[in-house]
Amino acid sequence: MRPGALGVGAFRAILVFVVILVALTLAFYFLKKQNKFGFYKRILNRLNNLCLANTIIGLFIAFFVYEQLPFLSMRIWLLLWLLGVLVWLGFIVNSMLKIPKLKKNQAKEENYQKYIP
Repeated sequence: MRPGALGVGAFRAILVFVVILVALTLAFYFLKKQNKFGFYKRILNRLNNLCLANTIIGLFIAFFVYEQLPFLSMRIWLLLWLLGVLVWLGFIVNSMLKIPKLKKNQAKEENYQKYIP
């Protein structure tokens, strides 16, 4: 009835994932500071928020696994964390798929506005 604690390998995997998330957070932060991305700046902001929030969650999970707290280091939290990341990425991909339509609408609007005094 009681599963064992996560092993050293799982702890190291969580830490590697957290380090990758920290690197991605810094990369997206510096990329969104540049003004050359236009429509994609919002996407970069959302990806930065995703990485930052999941870095914090990953650190909490790594801490609970390290301290071997029975309830808070259960394997189900890793599954829920992964599911949350996938759902969040799904929303980001959904907004990325809307960008061509937004570009098309902006081009139409600019074309219309150039004839208006």
